[in-house]
Amino acid sequence: MAEQHTINQMIETAIAKLKEMAQTETVIGAPIELANGQTAVPVCKVSVGFGSGGSDWPNRAGTPAFGGGAGGGITVTPIAFLVTDKDTVKLIQLDTIGSTADNIVRAVPDVIDKVADIFQKN
Repeated sequence: MAEQHTINQMIETAIAKLKEMAQTETVIGAPIELANGQTAVPVCKVSVGFGSGGSDWPNRAGTPAFGGGAGGGITVTPIAFLVTDKDTVKLIQLDTIGSTADNIVRAVPDVIDKVADIFQKN
């Protein structure tokens, strides 16, 4: 039973530390007052990974010997800023490479314009 307690404790500790790092304030940052009276709020993408493993094999004396580990990682990537004025809110995206799906969505308007130009010439 002591080994089970050790595994649970190890996993709970790793998850608690990851929760600490991936708080809401990490995704939507603290407002930044700009010199021109506007306010910028950073928006980030947070990716979290976690893994754990262990073994409980008897040693040469025949008593159980536990070995294990747990770990995780977090990546915070700024992706945009919400910029507020007196009457407006703008989303300013940072120029990131993005995923294939993001790139396709960004390219669709240009493709449609080019296809429309081809049909208008004929």
